[in-house]
Amino acid sequence: MHLIFLHLTPHHALLPEDTTQVLAACGQEVAGLEHVSVQAHALPGPIIGIYVRAATQQAAVEAAEETWLRARIAHPRLLPWELLGAEVPELPPLPFRPQPDTLPEEHHLD
Repeated sequence: MHLIFLHLTPHHALLPEDTTQVLAACGQEVAGLEHVSVQAHALPGPIIGIYVRAATQQAAVEAAEETWLRARIAHPRLLPWELLGAEVPELPPLPFRPQPDTLPEEHHLD
């Protein structure tokens, strides 16, 4: 699973309230789309997060971009916002936390 951020051009108006639902609906035709999140108030412009199941990072980026393009075609009210770029955000690694069933018996908290 890949998280892709789509960066959109700044605009004087906010994205329509149903942008998340529109993208999710348009993404049904795009293989691997799992979840959409819209950060309408991000600066300098809106950011759309799209989770995509894909074999490669590049395939995930292409699926996210295709989802945005389909949404703009199907819903012309999204036309004022153009795609500036797509990226895979750098996320810090999660700290390792052993699960209780992987700890030696003497370390269990009973």
